[in-house]
Amino acid sequence: MELTGCYDSQSAQTVNIETGEIVPPGTPAKYVWDITVVQFLSEPGEPWLVTTLEPLTDRPC
Repeated sequence: MELTGCYDSQSAQTVNIETGEIVPPGTPAKYVWDITVVQFLSEPGEPWLVTTLEPLTDRPC
């Protein structure tokens, strides 16, 4: 299953642990994420696994 969502970065801060800087600088407050998930029907509870999580910071939403 493929999903596209709008991420609001104002509610979180991503920090580069090597530099201590908030990353990525200049990113719009809201931007698109492409997400791919698969469901394991043979497992108890039929869990979902995120296989792709790609921020598209050049695509504000």
